[in-house]
Amino acid sequence: MLSPSDAPSNKLQTYTSSVNSYLRAVLALIKHKYSNIVYSVLLFGSLASKTDFTSSSDVDLLIVLNTNNRRIIKKLERQLIYLENIFFCNVIKDKPFILRAIEMQTGMFRNFFITTLDQLQRHQFAETFHTSRLLSHLLAPKNIVFHSVITKSRILWGKDVRPFFKKPLISKYDLIRSMLMNLLMVYGLYMIFFLYFKKAHLLTTYVMNSIKWSIHACYTYITQTSRSLPQETLFLSKYLKSRIIQYGLFLHLSLRKNKRECGIFFLIAPLLIWKLHSLTLHTK
Repeated sequence: MLSPSDAPSNKLQTYTSSVNSYLRAVLALIKHKYSNIVYSVLLFGSLASKTDFTSSSDVDLLIVLNTNNRRIIKKLERQLIYLENIFFCNVIKDKPFILRAIEMQTGMFRNFFITTLDQLQRHQFAETFHTSRLLSHLLAPKNIVFHSVITKSRILWGKDVRPFFKKPLISKYDLIRSMLMNLLMVYGLYMIFFLYFKKAHLLTTYVMNSIKWSIHACYTYITQTSRSLPQETLFLSKYLKSRIIQYGLFLHLSLRKNKRECGIFFLIAPLLIWKLHSLTLHTK
């Protein structure tokens, strides 16, 4: 368990300098101003794994409070946004408004989420991840995301809340939601591509994130466990036995290691998402 007073460099040294500085600043803020109301701080997603994060990975901090005082929560939120603007100002400025709006509605590429212990225990997705209630109800693969938080996370501050939660069982309905959500995301990016073709590198990053979550959803559905992204990718490429999937997954890993624009990947993404989910549903 890591506390701000001893936030050691050996725990964070594999990240970029801006991410390291941001994490230390967040933990210092919590130590000095909010230690009495913060129950736990979890790091989940790509940065929680030593093999999954890339230079474009978001931070994915889940800050669990023992209060639902709106005034205090809003104050903490403002101060965390201020820290974001300090350490990730170039990234934020580079994003068009419509991409920032997508982030606000879906939770994609947001660096922190503030929730309460009660909301987390009740698996209240929209409240925990600050997403659209309608989108969360209709399309969000909630169990897959909560499964990831429970199984692929690290405690940076406070108590370990994970033992309080039963690991959700991933059903075919979760997988269908994952497919629809990720297809909707990619087709939405297609629609705005012609408005922001000069930002094609950003759009590719969003498409890659949809593929990443598709891989994780399919692997979790089949095995009811979580592993690193390369391990999940290797498993699916062998398990599903499709040339399209094997090529698409190889290209996805290659682009994550060597970030660049790739028109072919951008074009085949919907087919890859469809094939991953449909073959997973058919095979199991």
